[in-house]
Amino acid sequence: MITAHIPAGYALAKSMRWTGAAFTAAIVGAVFPDIDLIWYFFIDDRLINHHRYWVHVPLFTVLASAILIVVTRRHPVAIAFAAGWTLHILLDAPTGRLMWLWPVSNTLYAPIDVPPTRSHWILSFLTHWSVVFEVSIWAFAATLFVRRKQVS
Repeated sequence: MITAHIPAGYALAKSMRWTGAAFTAAIVGAVFPDIDLIWYFFIDDRLINHHRYWVHVPLFTVLASAILIVVTRRHPVAIAFAAGWTLHILLDAPTGRLMWLWPVSNTLYAPIDVPPTRSHWILSFLTHWSVVFEVSIWAFAATLFVRRKQVS
């Protein structure tokens, strides 16, 4: 998933009928794991796949989300953020190669392989058949947005 995390967070928030801070938290949570790109580009000099960082590890996501929800006594903003973060991981899962067996294994797994068929990895993703998932999320979020405008 390259571009659809924010629209997916929007769709999640709208579907759950969250408003205000919870609405924003779902969208922030849906893009939150990619904060590791700052470290990836500016500190690690792109030497380590950013899906190896803790914010992209599925078990860590579940544990951190559960702790956040418990510590905040199930505050709606915490729930929305945790849901957005979990959604991000689920959206990365098909093609993003994640450490599903961590801490037992640091191996990255993805059920769908996107081979490097173009000059840049982004072009390879955008021309792979799996981009249909990304476009579908954008279409769904756009539909929710347009319906919101029609209801107002």
